[in-house]
Amino acid sequence: QYLMADGSTSSGSGGAVGVSTSAGTFTATAGSPSTIDTIDYTSDDVKVIEYTLHFANGSDIQAQKLLVMQDNTNAFSNEYAIMSSSNKLVTVDAEISGDNVLVRATPETGVSGSTTFRWRREVQR
Repeated sequence: QYLMADGSTSSGSGGAVGVSTSAGTFTATAGSPSTIDTIDYTSDDVKVIEYTLHFANGSDIQAQKLLVMQDNTNAFSNEYAIMSSSNKLVTVDAEISGDNVLVRATPETGVSGSTTFRWRREVQR
């Protein structure tokens, strides 16, 4: 189920337009990206994706936004509105892989171990 802008819901698969959420954990190694979301952009011709993200590593937290735009060849991404309780935990970006956009979190220097994440994704055509 996806929540649409007009308040209705829509069922869909993969790259369906709408809002969805997810959570998970990865083992952070500084400089090594972990994929935290994969979205198939071809089925719905997805062009713009906005993420609200939250990360926790030990007692440190980080919240931010990520805007992703793709043109079937490249994924352009920009972090904005980054807040953290201490130093920045991860850098987030996106890349094209086959028919998918991969959203990746790359831990900063000194960040290691279990890292949890949550995201909210809004997809537009």
